[in-house]
Amino acid sequence: MISHRHAKANNKHVPSYDPNQPINHVMYLDANNLYGWAMSQALPVEGFRWINDSEIENLNISDVADDSKHGLLEVDLEYPRNYTTTTTNIHSLQKN
Repeated sequence: MISHRHAKANNKHVPSYDPNQPINHVMYLDANNLYGWAMSQALPVEGFRWINDSEIENLNISDVADDSKHGLLEVDLEYPRNYTTTTTNIHSLQKN
């Protein structure tokens, strides 16, 4: 939380309103557990694809709506080619 010890509003809704002073409002936002909320959200599990150089050059992250079912995920992957596992499609992550 970031706050100041004292703040005083001056607008037509407060009893001590002074029209000769600048109008201001006091707002308190309680934003607790943002990390916990983020950690409880669903993670993407399918439908990944590499984007090509042209798509990267024309990429504007602001064009993706906050509530879009599609988004962007940037990752750095290191995966040993000789690793054997029962995981399927793990090598499909390697860029050809």
